[in-house]
Amino acid sequence: MAKCVRCGSHGLFLKLNASGICSECVRMELERSLRQEKEKSAELERGLQQEKDRYEALENSITPEMRDAMQLQQLLESLNGKVAACNEAIESSTQQLHSLQNQILVAEDTIEMETFSLYKPLYAFTTSAEYKDQLDIIRQKQKAMLKSGSAAKCSIAWTINGSKTEGKKQTNDNIKLFLRAFNVECESAVRDVKFNNFDRCAQRIEKSFEQINALGRVSQIYISTEYLGLKKKELHLAYEYALKKQHEKDEQAEIRRQQREQAKLDKEIVEARKAAEKERHHFEQALSTIDSQIASCDNEARKAELEARRTEIRDGLDGISAKLEDIDYRQSNQRAGYVYVISNIGAFGENVQNWHDPQNGSSGACGRTRRRFRPLLLRRSCNDLF
Repeated sequence: MAKCVRCGSHGLFLKLNASGICSECVRMELERSLRQEKEKSAELERGLQQEKDRYEALENSITPEMRDAMQLQQLLESLNGKVAACNEAIESSTQQLHSLQNQILVAEDTIEMETFSLYKPLYAFTTSAEYKDQLDIIRQKQKAMLKSGSAAKCSIAWTINGSKTEGKKQTNDNIKLFLRAFNVECESAVRDVKFNNFDRCAQRIEKSFEQINALGRVSQIYISTEYLGLKKKELHLAYEYALKKQHEKDEQAEIRRQQREQAKLDKEIVEARKAAEKERHHFEQALSTIDSQIASCDNEARKAELEARRTEIRDGLDGISAKLEDIDYRQSNQRAGYVYVISNIGAFGENVQNWHDPQNGSSGACGRTRRRFRPLLLRRSCNDLF
């Protein structure tokens, strides 16, 4: 027979909970707890109302001046916080500005030094073909290192899930990735290298080498210094090969220009000689005619007139002979001549002079002089100037 442990009631159909307490005792206990909670809630409400009353009393006792002062104090605290945040931002920005200014100064110094083109050739080949052959040799050595696995190495045998085969495969994939990144950077530097940025391109290769090896420090993968040396040689060779090709191109252009000038000069000499010879032939015919007339003339006055005309023809013939001698001298000394500077210094701008070359009759303004001229009509040999 069930019996309540609290009230002692018992019965065949009495229901008890797990603690042996009947439902009536449970209900009474819940009602007592509910009354206690209501009393606590009422007490809290009374306390809250008392605090509200006190707050309203305090608010009513605050004068408008005090209220304004409180608002100003709150505004001042807010502004002080904003000023402190702005000062921190200004200090941080100032530090960044100083850092950027230092970087700009370093970059400007680097660019200024690079513009002087102080490059010391590493090779001394005489033709661009020799540079190209050596460049092919260097690239074949790089391919050989890639095939043999000596371009990049891993100093530890990794395992993946206990498998050395998987570890080796992962290591080889990482090595290929590192070499691919390094080769792309080197190819870009070789492609972009010019007379004024060689040092920058070399530093670019060095920095790429250091950064990639730093990334492989954990996996202990590194690119060999021998492979780096081949990349540096490739940069030197590619740069010097391009310079030599440009030099050869300029030489061929200069040769073609000289050939054109030579052909033009030869044509002018031939035409001048032909005209002089024709003019001399006319004078010789005129002189022969005058001599015949003088020999057959008996009138002294007429004879004196013919003699005067003969003297004029002789003078003209002498002038033609001098012209032919000048043509002969010009033909035998085609490379010699003078350039006449026909302007004062500064008349056409700084380091610009107006010049005239009597060898081919050309004139112009030259802004890339190889020496400073004194004012007006000073002569310099063409071989010294050009």
